[in-house]
Amino acid sequence: MEENLNIFTLNEYDEDSVEDSKKILKDLKLNSKLNQREFEEDFWEFFCEANHVFNKFDFTKLNTYYKKTKILKYNADLKVLLKCWVANNIGTYSLSTMELALKVIIDFFNISMEMESSKVGEIKEVLNRVAAYKQEALVNGLLNLNFYDEDLLSESLVTYISNLKFEHSNKTRVIFLLIFHEKIRSFEMELSKKPHKVQLLHYLIRIWWEISMFVPMRPIEVARIKYKNIKKVDNKIHLTFDRNKGNGNLKTTVLLSESTYQLIQKYYKESREYGKSVTLFSKKALPQRKSRDQRLLEYFNRVSLDFAINKYLSMVFNDAEKELYQNDLNLFTPIVTRHISIINLIRQGYNPYEIAELAGHRSTITQYHYSRHLENLIDVDLLNIFNSFNYDKEASVYTVYRQFKKVVKSIDELPKIRHELPIGFCIEENIRCPVDGSCFDCHFWRITKDQLTIYYRDLAEHKKAKQNQIKDVLIKMVELYQNIQKYKKKRKIDKDLDIELKENAKKLEGLMSQFKDFEQVFFREVISDGQT
Repeated sequence: MEENLNIFTLNEYDEDSVEDSKKILKDLKLNSKLNQREFEEDFWEFFCEANHVFNKFDFTKLNTYYKKTKILKYNADLKVLLKCWVANNIGTYSLSTMELALKVIIDFFNISMEMESSKVGEIKEVLNRVAAYKQEALVNGLLNLNFYDEDLLSESLVTYISNLKFEHSNKTRVIFLLIFHEKIRSFEMELSKKPHKVQLLHYLIRIWWEISMFVPMRPIEVARIKYKNIKKVDNKIHLTFDRNKGNGNLKTTVLLSESTYQLIQKYYKESREYGKSVTLFSKKALPQRKSRDQRLLEYFNRVSLDFAINKYLSMVFNDAEKELYQNDLNLFTPIVTRHISIINLIRQGYNPYEIAELAGHRSTITQYHYSRHLENLIDVDLLNIFNSFNYDKEASVYTVYRQFKKVVKSIDELPKIRHELPIGFCIEENIRCPVDGSCFDCHFWRITKDQLTIYYRDLAEHKKAKQNQIKDVLIKMVELYQNIQKYKKKRKIDKDLDIELKENAKKLEGLMSQFKDFEQVFFREVISDGQT
């Protein structure tokens, strides 16, 4: 079965995209004399070594009057956008996957020329004119393309296709993000033995990781951060940065934690030993820069960020791990943290307009993709990452660091106190129960390996019940979220809806923390016992 595009793109369209695409085509030319194609050409043909066939990308099929369509709101060169999109996905997906995606998208755009309106009925009718076996490729391709440039599709189209249910494959697994997070922590333990530029690279990655996991920044926005725009006022650290959209007029200000600020200070001071840099991150301080990164040395850019992350990944993963996590590493790009931070903001009860402001969106359209798919929101592994950040406890919408408060202790620590329970035991000294429900939901509950075999069915039933509770709350949150999106302006939002959204988010936080604690105690032991 052919692979599907992930609805979340691995890159976003920006000022470097055309140059990046030309370089990708150049690399393809160097790899094979059969792939001699130029970006300016409107017909590309590449030889697939795996299937021994030529895959064709025919941009001449695109109707030149596309601007008249009811489902497109794009006012730039659509052909250039599609070329960049295809080029940047080559290497991540198979040539045949991208060939089909481009063909069905162009066909759909051309058919949409006949639409008299962008109402749901007409969108459905046009979509149904596409062969059934191609519809999933089309929907996934459209959503992926709209993530690549959020100014592309109409709200009515995005809303409709976001509700269509297909299986989404090839997304970066959150568990891999947890693995990478642990790699950052373990690498820091041996940092003193590393060369100075490697230490600076580690600080750069930590700053990018800590900020972008909470603030939904585009990679190019991270790269452009300037040190002069980080200011401490009344013991609060403000970061103001330019958004990539809005012609330079759109800015966002967020609060940073003291620990992140101290890390930035350390990086800034030490990286300047290698020369002046207009941007916070220093291109001159990178170890072994690429040849294409030798120009404009005082400006760090998105290409520099890509290089820094790839260089770091090559350092912290050994050869065996690179083979084991090959697919995850291929899907791991700087845009991943932007997707994760938006998912986290939705789950924490931020309303669509707050998220749009923090994400630099000009509308809430792009968020439909996140809120329509509960599997993106139910991921307890994320809590392990967020819990490990020891940021300031003060929390507000624009602080961004609204933290999960429970800190999970290792289950490997042997408890000094043990109160026997019908199933398992309690390690709280005075058995002061912090939960109203089952002991399984309590952070102080533990169980022995021997008891796991006896009570496995009871525990599995509790896990299922807890998952259903989480899903019920999430469904309610998504309904509230979608109701808020119906308001055209933030100031007209029904305050009761907003309050109810945040109340449900708080309830969700508690349920997911309980579930995570339960998983850590129960399922790690089950796996170690060889049970499934």
